[in-house]
Amino acid sequence: MTAPPSALKAPSGIEIAEAFADTGEMNIRWKMNANYGEVKQYNVYVNDTFVGGKYDEVFYIKNLPARSGTIKVVPVGADGLEGDAAVLPFDLTNTVSNVRVDSTADGKLTIRWTNPSKPAGNLKINVDSVNAVTSKKPVKLNKVVSENTTSVTFDKMPVNGDGYVVTISPKRADAVAVSGSFIDTVAEPYAEKWYWEGDTLHLPMPETRDWRYLYVYEDGVLRSFPTTYGVGDKDRIIRGRSTKASLAFTSTAENVSVILEDYAGNRSEPVVLRGDN
Repeated sequence: MTAPPSALKAPSGIEIAEAFADTGEMNIRWKMNANYGEVKQYNVYVNDTFVGGKYDEVFYIKNLPARSGTIKVVPVGADGLEGDAAVLPFDLTNTVSNVRVDSTADGKLTIRWTNPSKPAGNLKINVDSVNAVTSKKPVKLNKVVSENTTSVTFDKMPVNGDGYVVTISPKRADAVAVSGSFIDTVAEPYAEKWYWEGDTLHLPMPETRDWRYLYVYEDGVLRSFPTTYGVGDKDRIIRGRSTKASLAFTSTAENVSVILEDYAGNRSEPVVLRGDN
């Protein structure tokens, strides 16, 4: 005997947040029932193939089992029964593809793509900063181009390694997205609230997103610091390898300054902590 269906209503607001057509990934979202006593989780299906479930209002599909069809989001009640499904059709077979993004040191971000064989109307191209953003103002820009256009360039973009998502939305086809990072040519200077206590310098751990090394110069000479894992002293503080005790030390040098280096090998401007260097 088949169990009766749950009385749970389908979630509203289901939509594709990003469809990464070239990699087969997708982020979807919907409006969640905040009453956990009624809904225990949401099951997600692509063409009736179960791709996962969670109690949330967003879901990441790592590998789409198909490039077109329907997405279903189904609430699951406390009794384990599924309720009504929210259904969203999608089609990534007749939209923009082969999206490439080039970020250059002159601050230009050039986006190229291949249009669908069937014209899909004007295209809206969005560029948005994501994740840990070090720019003073996150990027949130867009341009609208004609349906035959295959490239567009944005000027005055970051060159600090921030992450981005580029979304191309044809008027009559599904939007597609690609993610990446702006070129990284700069390192942010050390900006924590350091202080002296007599001749003891206190250096809070850098909070810059992508710092790798912190160099301390005493009268022009690099100071060495102990590291973890018994690899000996190094002429720098190494992220994840130097001991926290390294961040407070005594110095009688007349001139003390620090420089940060990021994972791309960029070095910041020096920050003078004593003297004029």
